[in-house]
Amino acid sequence: MTAIIREQSRVNKNWFFGYNDSAEDLADFKFVVDDLLEVFNQFAPIPLERQMAITIWDEDYPMYSGDHINIFLHPAGPSYWAQITYQLSHELCHFYLYEGIKIQNYKWFEETLCELSSLFFLKQMSKYWNASISLQKKSYHSAFESYFNSAILDVKKVSLTEAGKNSALASYLASNDVDRLKNRYFAIKLLPIFEKSSVLWKSVPDIATITKASDFRHFLLEWERIANPEAKKSIQKIVHQFD
Repeated sequence: MTAIIREQSRVNKNWFFGYNDSAEDLADFKFVVDDLLEVFNQFAPIPLERQMAITIWDEDYPMYSGDHINIFLHPAGPSYWAQITYQLSHELCHFYLYEGIKIQNYKWFEETLCELSSLFFLKQMSKYWNASISLQKKSYHSAFESYFNSAILDVKKVSLTEAGKNSALASYLASNDVDRLKNRYFAIKLLPIFEKSSVLWKSVPDIATITKASDFRHFLLEWERIANPEAKKSIQKIVHQFD
């Protein structure tokens, strides 16, 4: 791995990010990461006492580490801001869930939510940068939308109803929680619910506390039961998507 230089986030003194030993690359990376951390926390507030380190690495995939601190990204470069936003939004969702969904059969739903996070925050970053006084951010904001539009075309259409009951698809998902094309398709279907009721993000960590569910519908109903009151109606809409 190349040498890494690190810098503290302006959003939280416990959060750091690093790039290679080029100060210019680090500045380009920081340019988008700090803003994304700020926007993400407006919707999905991460406890401020948690340690976080966001680092570029040489592996060809991004990852949220099992130590619950490190997030590793692999963008094409430090100024590929839309790609960085897409990757980091996904991993921040895993970070937000801390240990994640406990029931193996439904871990695919965590991957779905984290794909949804990528799509949701691409659009939020587009709005945030378009409203900026920075001409550079204003001129770039449409690139987030373009990345979003490309991503939503790269899917595998499957039946949400089949995913929500005992079926061949449900069995497949139980053993293959990471299937990006299917995860993303589910995410696209759920995205309008989150956009209409963004308070849902504050209830997402609740799903990591569920340890028993007889089926996926029961899992979602248990989430609704323990969620904050403002989120319950929106979770009901999610339940209906899988009915």
